[in-house]
Amino acid sequence: MKLRKGNIMSMKLVKGLVTYVPPVDADFDVLEKTNQSGRENKKGEINKYDRKKISSKAKFPLRTIEIDEQFLKHNQEFFVEYDFFFMLFIVILVMFMITQTFRIILPDQMESNLTFYMMLFLLLMTLVNLMKNTFNQGYFNLSDETKMEFLVGFKAFFVVFGLLKFYGSQTFFDSNMEKAHDKTLERVNQTMELFGGRLDLPYEFTYSIMAITAGVISFSTVKLNIRFAYYFFMLTRNRSIVLATKIGDERRRYKLLLAFMFINLLSPILIILLFIQPLIEQFVVPEYMVVETWRVIRTGVLVVAVCLRMMTFREELQFLFNESYFLVQKLMIDKNEKLFRYIKLRIQENFLNTWYNIYQQTCNLILPMLLLLIYVHRLVSSILSTQQSNALDYQKIYTRITEQQNQASKNGLKFEFNIFEDTTSLSEVFAEISAKGLLTLDFYEAIFGFIIFWFFFSNFLVTVFSLLYYRKYVSK
Repeated sequence: MKLRKGNIMSMKLVKGLVTYVPPVDADFDVLEKTNQSGRENKKGEINKYDRKKISSKAKFPLRTIEIDEQFLKHNQEFFVEYDFFFMLFIVILVMFMITQTFRIILPDQMESNLTFYMMLFLLLMTLVNLMKNTFNQGYFNLSDETKMEFLVGFKAFFVVFGLLKFYGSQTFFDSNMEKAHDKTLERVNQTMELFGGRLDLPYEFTYSIMAITAGVISFSTVKLNIRFAYYFFMLTRNRSIVLATKIGDERRRYKLLLAFMFINLLSPILIILLFIQPLIEQFVVPEYMVVETWRVIRTGVLVVAVCLRMMTFREELQFLFNESYFLVQKLMIDKNEKLFRYIKLRIQENFLNTWYNIYQQTCNLILPMLLLLIYVHRLVSSILSTQQSNALDYQKIYTRITEQQNQASKNGLKFEFNIFEDTTSLSEVFAEISAKGLLTLDFYEAIFGFIIFWFFFSNFLVTVFSLLYYRKYVSK
């Protein structure tokens, strides 16, 4: 495979990590087996029962390889997809920085929403990848992991829909989803009337969108949150003993890793407190600051929390790769050929899934970044918006329709307007929708503000319950 500069950039994120190479059949012949001595009596003789069945331990030959340019010669499975995803995120990030800078400096000359739509596309791509292999055993043969994903997803849907239905959005959040719904429906109906139709959607329609989004976010992140909880549990299980064995820089790195893991575990609590209006916001706004200042501060906390997730990315991936070693360590206690072949297949499967695991872990890292970028994009557009009204400007079209109607009346003809035959009006409709959109900025801000809140809320709940499970059962 010929590497591009982009390939090298996407590889820097994981370069230097170590994965395990699958063994070959010849390794079984040289596999060492160390017999352990049985119980001895006072004369130093081995117990006759232990002599028949002496415990043994096999030393499995594991080979490792670093992830670098040479690694691609042996494994390219799913690398192209990962490389495309990572480079697209970098392009979007650069475009976001450029467009938002010019949006602030020259607001009248930067009205394009291309970056926003690209971020939406990448967000959908991220969620689809996180849900990949959900039904790898069939649609009617669900694994325990998939059942847990469905359980969390359905609970999220019903909880969110029920709370919004019976209490409304302003009970918990500072965004008025009902008002945003009305303004958006006004725009939609303004366009639908030109096509001869009209929509009358209740608030439950928007509530359903919020609930479905919350369910999808929870469903797609369950597996990664359980994986994070297991790594946190194994890392902190015997931390006092591990700290006693480490010295110098190694000890400092371990303590720093522990600190970042605790911060990543507890930071969602702060974000939850900042988003739920009755907890902190109602005591601060507007007595001490305006709501715009509060949202900027909240966004700054989000940026810090999202960036801190990067500090443990490589360690979490390395722990995932070490699963091959843990598998051998637990299973290969004897020189058994059937067990050897099973372990060989498992290590081979993990080896082939190296880039897929990297892709999924990267998606889990980038998902909150994308949500934050979209939220900031809509927030900046809302603050700097020069629109005096939420209505779309179809005045030229209405004037043209009136002129055509008057002309038809003078000629004694029946006038029927068909926008599909009037290419000029149709072009103006698409131009206006492209400039302002069918959905208002308030609607986008309310939706993505809630999604960010729910992402951290769901992550915290799943992680905490997983940790409680590991502490109760795995530790025993």
